[in-house]
Amino acid sequence: MARILLNESDPVRRRMLKTRIERNGHIVRSLKRPQEIGKISGETGIDIMIVDMDEQSLDDLSEEVSNLNGIKLLLQASRNDLRFDFRSWIADDVFCKSDRGENMMVAINKALRY
Repeated sequence: MARILLNESDPVRRRMLKTRIERNGHIVRSLKRPQEIGKISGETGIDIMIVDMDEQSLDDLSEEVSNLNGIKLLLQASRNDLRFDFRSWIADDVFCKSDRGENMMVAINKALRY
């Protein structure tokens, strides 16, 4: 079981992803706005942070998450080109959004193994 912080801008998708992650036995706290990440990322008890890059820039994100202290960072985006942006090095994994969150679940399971 992991404690996951989920940032997703679309409310319907956010609820669906939260439900899917919880069905897999994890505890999820969800965020709508990326501006909330910086405040919450310093809290203890978060194992994985998933950030919606459709509403966030890598430059802004790198400042907000500079002190993750062991939290795995996963970036999700609608377009695959984020994988080729050198600034994505700040993440443990980068994946494209999929209809029912399949790619996200693969990334979560991979992050939990390491």
